[in-house]
Amino acid sequence: MDSRGISLSGKKPARNPNAGQKRVNKRHRRKHLKRAAPGQAAMREIRRLQANSDLLIPRLPFQRLVREIAASLGGANLRFSSTALEALQVASETFLTMLMECGNRAAVHGNRVTLMRKDFQLVFSVQFRPTDLDRDML
Repeated sequence: MDSRGISLSGKKPARNPNAGQKRVNKRHRRKHLKRAAPGQAAMREIRRLQANSDLLIPRLPFQRLVREIAASLGGANLRFSSTALEALQVASETFLTMLMECGNRAAVHGNRVTLMRKDFQLVFSVQFRPTDLDRDML
């Protein structure tokens, strides 16, 4: 080959298979993380939440909600003790958990995975008398 890159034997020079590619140091290649199977992360989160007894709703937003509802009902200057707020929060979370569990059973009974409004309506109609709950709330 001469200085211009032309072969004197008349043959083309062998092409470099890596020509034009960016060089990557083997030590700095990123390892691909193995993805979790579908539903595995959700099951891990469920197990973590079932293992502890902490409250799921943060305390301050729940406290603001209780005070806002109390003010809308006419008790503008109501005061709540911390134990009363905690009891309200525990009762609220217990009720919501029960509602979600029953709604999930209704969805599974309907061969579905997604909770729908009709699941909650069914739960309310079975567990509560019609006078216990105003139907317009749903």
